[in-house]
Amino acid sequence: MKHMKKYLALLTIVIVLIFLSSLIRLVNPTNILNSPDEASNYLMMKEYAVSGNMYLKGEYLEKDSDNLLHQRGFLTWNNKIVPFGYLGFPLLFGPLYIFLGEYIIFFLTILYILLLIFLIQKFYFLIFNKRDIFLIALSFIFITPLIFYLNFFYFNIIPNLIFFMLFLYYLFSFNVNNNIKFIYLAIIFASISVFFRYESIIFIVLIFIFNLIINREKFLLLNNKMTCLLVSASLTIILFIAPLLILNRLTYGGSFVYGYSIFNKVYFQSERTSSIFSLVRNVLFPSQILDFKTFFINLKVILFFVSPVFFVISYLGILKNGFYKKIGWYCLIIIYLLFYNGMNPNTYLSGSQVISSSSRAITRYWLILLPLFSIPFTYYISSNKIGNRFKVIVLSLLLVYSFVFFISSDPVASLSSYKDYFSNTNQDKILLKNIINPSDYLITSTNGKIYYDIINIISWWGGPTQSESDRFFDAISLANMTKFLISENRSVYYLSDKYNSRYIPLLEEEGLTFQKILVFPMLHKINISGKNETAK
Repeated sequence: MKHMKKYLALLTIVIVLIFLSSLIRLVNPTNILNSPDEASNYLMMKEYAVSGNMYLKGEYLEKDSDNLLHQRGFLTWNNKIVPFGYLGFPLLFGPLYIFLGEYIIFFLTILYILLLIFLIQKFYFLIFNKRDIFLIALSFIFITPLIFYLNFFYFNIIPNLIFFMLFLYYLFSFNVNNNIKFIYLAIIFASISVFFRYESIIFIVLIFIFNLIINREKFLLLNNKMTCLLVSASLTIILFIAPLLILNRLTYGGSFVYGYSIFNKVYFQSERTSSIFSLVRNVLFPSQILDFKTFFINLKVILFFVSPVFFVISYLGILKNGFYKKIGWYCLIIIYLLFYNGMNPNTYLSGSQVISSSSRAITRYWLILLPLFSIPFTYYISSNKIGNRFKVIVLSLLLVYSFVFFISSDPVASLSSYKDYFSNTNQDKILLKNIINPSDYLITSTNGKIYYDIINIISWWGGPTQSESDRFFDAISLANMTKFLISENRSVYYLSDKYNSRYIPLLEEEGLTFQKILVFPMLHKINISGKNETAK
């Protein structure tokens, strides 16, 4: 029986790893990214590794008075192209890029997976004091939503999650072992987590305060060490936050000026900091979290009000016996399915972005809670008899994975379409690489994530309305950008056959002549020159 359990555990691990591998796009020779956020982080990581700067330069920037001629994820600010995202990713991984180069993409993916496996089993050993590799392997059933973000190699969400889990682990370790050094380690990893996503500080502060309250007697027993602890903890926080303030000053011109504050100032005319609450909200949640006009008619409202209740009940119930344990288990299953329901069904398989505002809030801001599902899950199974364990495991596997696949209308077609997309765009990329010159610029929207590494990209984002095309072409002419490519896109403000009749007269009225050379279906090569000259 003992050997059978061991072989079953190994078989389970193999099955889980095969499943993970089938959904993670580990080998990516085309260097085509899924998201403009990835392209932004990649470019900043590379720039920081090469020059030590967290911004880009361009010869036309002094003439970009309307803040239009820059890549997605960036802004023109003080004659520099600065990122409006978080700076933690390029700051931490830039030095690694010096040694690993483009192979860093393999390193990061493998590192993320190994760290997640390591941390979950460390949590399991710490809390339940059990070493059951079979149950640890099965616990990964409950973190499959993370696979969605493991396909975004240069996203900041997964490293943020890993450092947050390290913070939790060492905080819990202090509760178990009473070793002060674990507090210092918890603070260090909490600070690094905030580097990647600022809103993590909400979870960190609440958890730390809660831990301080329930362990107040333990802290009081430290007596004279308490003052030393607080002083050293403060110094530790300053040590790890100070670099961020310095980096803000070098990049944006002020220690407390950050990318999203500039973004809101440039693109949103209304005052967004009229109160302390709105100021804190803009700092911690710079993206629009919810569309309140449609939120209350959306069924996903239950995710925000019901899910926390089910989460607490599941933890409390599983620690009990009999009827309460079963209730806790059912609540755990329900909240897990609710989380899946909160994600656009096709995003998990196709790799496209989450489109629902409530879905975006959950998958971005609540992602750090997902690995915690595995803890009560494994504990519940371990507390059952051997015969019941098998039934629970089979039921869980069928329920969870059938839900994952059937929420998509045709998962096989989605995956196939995704692979075809990368194959086709790579062919376009190779063709483009053979015809471009170093002085060319590519003007595009979402396609910037495809061509970012072979040509200068300008991805105009015209603010909330995204309809100020005239201003964009005016900015091009004022900046004297004489040669560029335009990527045909669904967005109406880019030049394509359908809209040429509108924009060619506009360019001619401004004293410019226009000539189009068809290169291939997706791209058009454009030359603009003076009024009395013909573009070549």
